[in-house]
Amino acid sequence: MMNKNIKRMFLLLTLIFLLVGVVSAAETVSDDTVKDTTLTSAKQVDTINEVKYEKNINKQNNKDTKTGSANTTDTKASTYITTAANYKQLSDKINQAKKSNYTTYTINLKKGNYNATKTLVWANTEKTTKLVINANNAIINGQGKYQFIQVDEDYTLELNKITLTKFVSENGGAIENNGTLTIKNSKLTYNKADEDGGAVYSYGDLTVTNSQFTGNSAGEDGGAIYIYRSYDAKITKNNFTSNKADDDGGAICIYGSYDTNITYNQFVKNKAEDGGAIANIPRSESYTYMGQESYIEGEQYLEQYWNPTKNYGITGYTTTYNYNPMGFSTPIQIPQYGYTGGYDYRTATRYVTKYRTVPKTGYNYYGSDTTIQSNKFIENEATDEAAAIKIDHGDVLIIKNKFHRNKDNLTKEAIKNDGKQYTKNVYKYSSYGNPILDEGNTNITQNTFDDRKDTTITLSKLNTAYYGTKLKISGKLLNNKNPVKNQNITISFNNKKYTAKTSKTGYFAINVTTKNIGKYTLKLSYAGNKNYLSTSASKVVTVNKRITKVTITKIPQKKLKDKITITGKFTTKEGNTLKNTTLSVTFNGKTYKVVTNSKGVYAKKVVANKVGTNTVSVTFKGNSKYKAVTSKTTFKTVKK
Repeated sequence: MMNKNIKRMFLLLTLIFLLVGVVSAAETVSDDTVKDTTLTSAKQVDTINEVKYEKNINKQNNKDTKTGSANTTDTKASTYITTAANYKQLSDKINQAKKSNYTTYTINLKKGNYNATKTLVWANTEKTTKLVINANNAIINGQGKYQFIQVDEDYTLELNKITLTKFVSENGGAIENNGTLTIKNSKLTYNKADEDGGAVYSYGDLTVTNSQFTGNSAGEDGGAIYIYRSYDAKITKNNFTSNKADDDGGAICIYGSYDTNITYNQFVKNKAEDGGAIANIPRSESYTYMGQESYIEGEQYLEQYWNPTKNYGITGYTTTYNYNPMGFSTPIQIPQYGYTGGYDYRTATRYVTKYRTVPKTGYNYYGSDTTIQSNKFIENEATDEAAAIKIDHGDVLIIKNKFHRNKDNLTKEAIKNDGKQYTKNVYKYSSYGNPILDEGNTNITQNTFDDRKDTTITLSKLNTAYYGTKLKISGKLLNNKNPVKNQNITISFNNKKYTAKTSKTGYFAINVTTKNIGKYTLKLSYAGNKNYLSTSASKVVTVNKRITKVTITKIPQKKLKDKITITGKFTTKEGNTLKNTTLSVTFNGKTYKVVTNSKGVYAKKVVANKVGTNTVSVTFKGNSKYKAVTSKTTFKTVKK
C-alpha cells in the first residue's frame, strides 16, 4: 500500500514539473514574439520616415524641375530644368548638376550682362553627363582673365543663344572641349588663345550652327576654332569675321581630324600666315626607308659618249650596304653603289651617273578628311600663302564655294593646295591662277573665283499697295555703303519687267501700276560688270482691294407725297470715278438697284411717304477689285 502511494506521489510531481515546463516555454515564446513584433514595427516606422523624406526631397526638386519624373534611389529621370540669374548661380547650378541623377541637366540663364569670376568645368559627375545652357542672349565677359568652360572626355555640353567675349586661355580662349560640344545661335567675340583655338579648342565631336565668330585670335593656329583629331565636326551656317591666327587658319584650323564638314558659312576678312580662312593639316608620322641619291666622285660624266655595250656596273654590284634600322640579327645587304645611263639633250651627249643608296625619311599622313562646300570667302588674307584655304595633304573636297578678293603676299592664290585634282571651276574677272598642285587626294571643283567688288540693293519702304494704283519702288545700289552710279536695275513685278538707272548717289526709282489682287514677289536685280559683282533683292508685296467712296447729295426738308431724287457719286478713295457699277439704294426700308453713269453718278426717284425722319443708305457690296462701302443720311418730311 505504501509503495502504491509513493508511486502515485512520484507521478503527480512529475506531472506538475512537466506542466511548469510547458508554461515557462509558453511564456518564453510569447516574449520572443513580442520582441519580434516590436522590431517589425520599428522597421515599418523607418520605412515610413524614408518615404516621407523622399517625398519632401522630390517636392523640393519639383520646384525647379519641369520635365522628367521625381528622382528616387533606383530611378533615373530624363531631364532636369532649372534657372540661374547670374554667373555665381550658373556656377552653383553646374556643381549641383555634378551630383544629380538625371540624363540631361538644363540651366536656363536669365538674359543679362555678367562678368565671369572663375573657369567652369563640366566633369567628375556622379551620373549626369549632358549639360545644356540656354542663355537667352545673355552676355558673359571673361574680363581677359578666365576661360569660360572646360568639357571633359565622355561629357556633353550644349550652348544656346549665348555671347562669350574676352575670355583667354592657353588653348581654347573661351571653350576647351574634350567630349561633345554643340554651339547654336551664339556669338563668340574677341576671345584669345596663347596657342590654338582663339574661341574654341575641340579634341572631340563638335557641332556649330547659326553662330558668329568675330575678332577672336590665336598665337598659333585656328583664330576662332581649332579642331584636333576629331571624328565628327560639323560647322554650318556661321559667320567668321576678322579672326586672326599667327600661323595657320585665320578662322579655322583642322588638324588630323576625320569627317569634318564646313558648309554654308561666310568667311570675311580673316587673316593668318597661311590659310587666311581655313587650314587643313593632317597628322603625320615619320618612317625610314632606303632611297637613292646621285653620288659624284670626280667627274659626273664618266665618258663623253655612252657606250651601250660597255658594262658600267649596271648588272653587277660588288659593294653592299648593311641596312639594319630594326636591329635584326642579320643586317639586310643591299647595293650601295650603282650606275644609271642617260641622254643629255642640252649637250647631245650620253652619260652615266653614279648613285648611292642611303637611309631617307618619309611620312605617313592620317586624318584631315574634310568637305568644304557652299561657303563664301571674302577678302581673307594670308601674309605668306593661301589667302583663303590651305590644304596640306589629306582627302579634301572643296566644292561650290565662292571666292572674292582673297589675297596672299606670296603666291597670290585663293587656295594653297598640295593636291591633285582641280576641275570645273569658274573664273570671272579674277586674277587667280591655278593653285599649286602637289601631293594628296584633294578635289577642288565647281568653285567660283571672282575679284569684283560686292554690291547690295537696299529697297526703300513701300507704301501699301492697292489695285489699280501707282506703287513707287525705289532704293540704292551700294558697294560697302558707297554709291554705284549709272547702273541699270531690273525690276520684275506681276509678270512685267522695268528698268531704272542709278543716280550719282546710287539712287533709283520707278512707279508701277498694280493690276491684280493678291501676293506677288517684287524682285530687283543688278547684272554686274567688270568692276562689280551682281546682286539681287526681293520682297513679297500684297496688293489689296481698292478703297471706295460713295456720297449722298444732301436732301432738304420735304412735304409728304413730294417727289425726291436720291443721288450722289461713287468713286475710289482718291476720287477716280467708277462707272457702270450697281449700287443698292435703301429708302425707309425699301431697296432699289441703281447703276452709275460714265461720271460715276447714280440717281433714284422716290416719293416721300413718311412724316418725320426718313432714312437713306447707299451700298456697294464690293467685288474682286474694290472694297465694299456704305453711306447713310436722313432728312425731314412734314405734312402738306
